[in-house]
Amino acid sequence: MSSVTDEAVAAERRYEMLAATVVVVVVVVLVLGGRLRREMAPRPDEQRCQQLLARYLEQASRQRHPEVDTRAIKRSIAAAHQRASGSQDVRACQQRLSAEQVDCGLHAPNIDEMERCFQ
Repeated sequence: MSSVTDEAVAAERRYEMLAATVVVVVVVVLVLGGRLRREMAPRPDEQRCQQLLARYLEQASRQRHPEVDTRAIKRSIAAAHQRASGSQDVRACQQRLSAEQVDCGLHAPNIDEMERCFQ
C-alpha cells in the first residue's frame, strides 16, 4: 500500500512540476514574443515621424503654456526641423517606434496619451 501512495505522490509532484514549467514557458514566450513583434513591426517613414515630432512639440507647448499662439508653435516646429536635433529625433522615431505607435501618437489628444503610445 505504501508503494501505491508513494507512486501517487510522485505522480502528483511530476504533474505540478510540469504545470509550473508550462507556466514559465508561456510567460517567457509572451515576453519575448512581444519584444520580437515590436522589433519586426513595420517602421514609420520620415514624413510620419516629422508629423509626430510636430504634434509632440505642439502638445508640449500647449501643456506648458495653454495661451501659446499657434504662430509661435509653427515657428518652434520649423526651427526644430532646421536644427540637427530635429533630424536626430526623426531618425530615432524611425528606428525605435513602430508605424502603429506613431499612428497612435498622432491621434492622441494630449502629451500623456502620446507618451503611452510609445511604451
